Amino acid sequence: MRRPSRIPGATYRLQFSPEFTLNDARNLLDYLQELGITDLYASPLLEPVPGSRHGYDIVRHDRINPELGGDASFLHLTEDLRRRGMGLLLDVVPNHMGIGGGANPWWEDVLENGPGSRYAHYFDIDWESDLPDMRGRVLLPILDDQFGRVLESGRIRVVWDDGAFRLRCDERILPLALRSWAIPLSILLRRARRVLSPEDAVFRDISSLHERIRRTARPWETDRELVGARGELKEECVARLREIFQGNPTLSSVLESALAELNGVPGRPRSFNRLERLLSDQAYRLSFWHVAAEEINYRRFFDVNDLAAIRVEDPEVFHATHAKILEWIARGLVTGLRIDHIDGLNDPKGYLERIQGERERLLAGSGSSKRAEDALFVVVEKILSPRERLCDSWPVHGTTGYDFLYHADGIQVVRDAQGAFRDLYYRLTGGSSNFPRISRESRTLILDVTLSSELQVLANLLLRIAKRGRASRDFTPRGLREALTEIIVSFPVYRSYIDARCRVVREEDRAAIRTAVRTARMLNPAVDPSIYAFIERLLLLEGEEAEEGFREEVRRFVMRFQQLTAPVMAKGVEDTAFYRAFPLASLNEVGGEPRSFGVGLDEFHEFLAKRARETPFTLNAASTHDTKRSEDVRARINALSEIPSEWHRACAAWMERNRRWKVLVEGEEYPSRNDEYLYYQTLIGTLPFSETEINDAFRGRIKEYLRKAVREAKIRSSWIHPNVEYEAALERFVDKTLSDDGEEGFRTSIVRFARPLQESGIWNSLSGLLLKIAAPGIPDFYRGTELWDFSLVDPDNRRPVDFKLRKALLRDLPTLPLRKESLSELLASRFDGRIKLFLMRSGLRFRREHPLPFQEGGYRPADSSGEKETHIVGFIRSAVRETVLCAVLRHPLRAGAAETLPIGERFWGDTRLTFSEDLPAGGWTDVLSGWKKDVPPGVASLEAARLFSDLPVALWYHEG
Repeated sequence: MRRPSRIPGATYRLQFSPEFTLNDARNLLDYLQELGITDLYASPLLEPVPGSRHGYDIVRHDRINPELGGDASFLHLTEDLRRRGMGLLLDVVPNHMGIGGGANPWWEDVLENGPGSRYAHYFDIDWESDLPDMRGRVLLPILDDQFGRVLESGRIRVVWDDGAFRLRCDERILPLALRSWAIPLSILLRRARRVLSPEDAVFRDISSLHERIRRTARPWETDRELVGARGELKEECVARLREIFQGNPTLSSVLESALAELNGVPGRPRSFNRLERLLSDQAYRLSFWHVAAEEINYRRFFDVNDLAAIRVEDPEVFHATHAKILEWIARGLVTGLRIDHIDGLNDPKGYLERIQGERERLLAGSGSSKRAEDALFVVVEKILSPRERLCDSWPVHGTTGYDFLYHADGIQVVRDAQGAFRDLYYRLTGGSSNFPRISRESRTLILDVTLSSELQVLANLLLRIAKRGRASRDFTPRGLREALTEIIVSFPVYRSYIDARCRVVREEDRAAIRTAVRTARMLNPAVDPSIYAFIERLLLLEGEEAEEGFREEVRRFVMRFQQLTAPVMAKGVEDTAFYRAFPLASLNEVGGEPRSFGVGLDEFHEFLAKRARETPFTLNAASTHDTKRSEDVRARINALSEIPSEWHRACAAWMERNRRWKVLVEGEEYPSRNDEYLYYQTLIGTLPFSETEINDAFRGRIKEYLRKAVREAKIRSSWIHPNVEYEAALERFVDKTLSDDGEEGFRTSIVRFARPLQESGIWNSLSGLLLKIAAPGIPDFYRGTELWDFSLVDPDNRRPVDFKLRKALLRDLPTLPLRKESLSELLASRFDGRIKLFLMRSGLRFRREHPLPFQEGGYRPADSSGEKETHIVGFIRSAVRETVLCAVLRHPLRAGAAETLPIGERFWGDTRLTFSEDLPAGGWTDVLSGWKKDVPPGVASLEAARLFSDLPVALWYHEG
């Protein structure tokens, strides 16, 4: 991949919303620059559904979200960034659009005009459904009850709205196909005879419009001439009808009575017949939202009905959705892109190539001084399995950094505690920790329930291909669907990357497909083996099915298959299995692999060395808007891996004590022991340093998290069918246990137990922070995490950030070189978070001032020896004449950091860090303190006590 025209030094993610606008971001720029941040990393900025809290539900791609301040505020922000030499990394959403609330003009046009809409091909809609009443129509699952009941309740009504008939469904306003206007107009004409003569000019005008409307094209008509005529007629009708009714109160009253007749009377079912007929003439079918799982015929973002997938692989759709972003790039307002949900795209490689190609074209045509031969900085939101590589043919610089999170967190976990945790988890909860099996079960559930309609569309396509082949025409629909299900739930990675131009499947994809088929065949041998072989051939583009006569359909099947395995993995693993089994909950993180139980040092060093060689400009993440737990929460829970026996005894005692707060329902205790165990881990990760902060607000956060957790698990409650009784028992359990605060009470007990874990969590967090800054890659920071942040999954991690406090603390931090007393004071007051802020500021400023070893430097791991050799991690980064040494503590509890500060000789004894070659001799600088350090010639090791003389992390620098 070509070098980017701008390489960020450190990114800071901001979540924009009506409560945090572009002007709010402008007020932070001095603070961020002082902190050492070089690039603002913005959540999506284009106009979303009104009131959006996240911005991923874009409805217009041609302008900035007006609720954030609009175009003027955006230009002011980018100018402020430019003056400071800062960049803007923008989150781009190419996979889907928001379609809720009637705010998306493209979608509204599709609802009105169906396949004949000029925007019909923008969305990924199956207009050729196998359901007879869905051909040429799109399912609209917006009702809160079954269609018949909602209709006969009078909540679906035709209304008159400034020259047009529209449909009101509760608070939602929907367009009506022009041809269906004939029904209310026919009732109007019948009633109008009482007040108008048939010879009256107004009556004749309405009658003429009615007749022309009645003969116009239906919404599923795609003939361009007929569709064009329909559009012209609508414009004429709107203008004339508006004119007629605006000046005629008598006729307006008749219209009102006509609509009342059409809309029916609750309690008289037959009175709704004409309204139902009108609805059957629409390009959409209203339905109960539960129906979506099995019958929805448009691709969505996962299972979110209000986020409809778009066909960005179509050049017209690409340009319509990216023209504004490309303009900003060409003007230098946006300096990099973060691509959301790359795995949802039909052709990720083609999309990324088009982004870079369009930028080059615009730069070349504008006479810009920017070098078109340099690439735009692009990272993709891509979850890589521990053994998966990013496609090297993609023109990107890396990912959003979950692979770094997995490895950096992994070395904090004691790997040899895996057996103990599996045992204690079973003894405490009775639950299995066989994560591969739980993952398969969860993915199967998602395919059967949540994404059943997507699976059926794919199975129908597979059946059509099978029927065209001599050897496959006898495969049954059930057999094909079952085999397809088994292969999808066995897929070892999120997806494969076979594109429309592919002739030979790349080896990584071939291996993933064969692994999936082999696993499926082994775990479900009841399926005809020849069906597995048939599907494998299709996915590998082999055999007669891939020949010219079949090629188009086969490739369509392969592309759709790839777009399904990713959401099944995400919803089945991240959003289901992660909430079902959690011996050590910190492992259940985006990009995580719970069955691995940590990462060994050799694997960690190998990962970073490879990162330095292949993707030196990828992001290093620790907390994001999507993580299940913040970095500081995970740091505490990771420390539990150091004390499995103590943890087991504590949980057993708490379960016994708190049993009195459970509710017995039909012989089952609410909450379950599994959910109770998750609760205890959650408290360990989130308990405030001060017990006085265990208040109503804290209890509310925990209850909201646990409610979400049990719904995601889909065992005792779910989003589709919430178990109100179970959730109430769970909330009562939280209230009762956290109010049990006597000397022997649960709250007192868990607070006491958590103290050494809170302490160890601090050391783990500081180690993770310095690794993120010094390791190959670009450190990325989620807003607010510069102080201790004990947030849980969304929406908890979207709470407002107190930037006023952070600005004040940064302003008061001591400057370099430090007095020894200043470091001692930071350590002594470590619970207030200033030590984290200090480390971040010191590391990032240094990185900004000395980018070469971080951007160009190689990676050389260090070895260790001595009494605490397993508790130190170190490496060297060097480029040209600059060398950086990084060393951090790990496994602080086992090292004794609960009893003694992990600094100096008293703690570290004879522990040493050893390097593969002699260190550069002469004067080094301790970056964190500003103090000078001398290393004699011929030295290839350093005492840990010297490295960690005042802090449990070290960053040294040598030039020359």
